[in-house]
Order: sequence, then C-alpha cells, then structure tokens
Amino acid sequence: MRKFDQSYAILKSRLGMYLMSSTYGEVCAFIDGVDLCSGEQVMTGFRAWMIDRGADRPEFSWWILALHGGRPPNPKNFSDSENAMAISRLFNLLDDYLIRRQ
Repeated sequence: MRKFDQSYAILKSRLGMYLMSSTYGEVCAFIDGVDLCSGEQVMTGFRAWMIDRGADRPEFSWWILALHGGRPPNPKNFSDSENAMAISRLFNLLDDYLIRRQ
C-alpha cells in the first residue's frame, strides 16, 4: 500500500492522468479516496489543523474549509478559473500541513 504523501505527490504532478476533469470536487473526492486507502487519516488531521488555524466554521468538511472562511461557495458552480484557483489553494494548504506534521 502506498503512503498518502507518495500518492498525493503523484496526483499533483499528473492531475489530468487520474481525473476526468480537473474540478475542485473531483480533486477532493480523489484525495479522500487516497486517504481512505492509505489508512493514515491524513485528511482528518488536515481538517483539525485548519480549525486550529482559526477556521470560521468548524462544522464544515475540509473540502469547504480549504476554500476560505465565511459563507462557503458552491464548488459545483465554479468556472474553470475558479476551479484552478481552488485546487491551487488546496494544494498550497495541504503542502503546508504535510510539511508541518513531519
């Protein structure tokens, strides 16, 4: 079984190879699947880390918390550029979290 960090690095470098379309929702779903398969529960820790950093709405999932605080937008309505920005923000946050947890 591949570790989460290894699978995440591969996904980031070859996003189009693993997903039909590069939408924020598909990326989040894929990352959830990788996390579940790894058995490491990385995303549970990621969510807790975002809450510790002052997330405004701790009742939300990590998918929404990673977008930004306040009233969450609906990722299903994102344009291509909004999807790209949301994915970039998620990757930046997740990279930061993975570095800090080591």
